[in-house]
Amino acid sequence: MVEKRGKDKTPILILIGRRGWENENILDLLDRCPALQETVIEENSLSDEDVTTLLKTSNGLLFPSFTEGYGLPIAEAMNLSVPSICADIPVLREVGEDYALYVDPLDSVSWQKAIDDFAHHGPLWQHQKNALSSWKPYPWDKSIQYALTLCQNLTTSKRH
Repeated sequence: MVEKRGKDKTPILILIGRRGWENENILDLLDRCPALQETVIEENSLSDEDVTTLLKTSNGLLFPSFTEGYGLPIAEAMNLSVPSICADIPVLREVGEDYALYVDPLDSVSWQKAIDDFAHHGPLWQHQKNALSSWKPYPWDKSIQYALTLCQNLTTSKRH
C-alpha cells in the first residue's frame, strides 16, 4: 500500500504486543524496510488502559493470524464496539461470530479492500459498527455451565 499510494495515503498500522516466534521474515521486513518506518508502529509494553484507548480510537482491529488458541483480541474489540477484520480460521469465527469481517489470510487484495473500507468508515465498517451495538458478551456463569456440560458429555461418551 505504501509503494502504490505513498505514506500520506496509507493507514497507520499499530502492532500491539511482543514479537512472537517463527516470523523472522516479517520481523526483518519491519526492521529494514524504510517505507514501513512511519506507517507501522510497534507497541510492546502498553498497559491495559493504553490498549483500550488505542482500540477505541482506531478504525478497527486487524487479526491476520494463521493459527490461534482463542482470539481474545476480537472479544476485547467487540466489547468496545470496535469493528474487526480477521483471518478466516475456525477459532476466530467462533469468537467473532457474525460480527467480524473474515478474509482469507493469504488474500492480500481482499485485505487491502477491507482496510480501505475501514479507514474511510465505509459500508463494511458501518455494517459491523451497527451490528456491534447489539452484541452482548457471553455471561460468565453460562460459559462455565457450557464448559462443564461439554466435559460431562465427553466423559459420558468415553464410557460408552
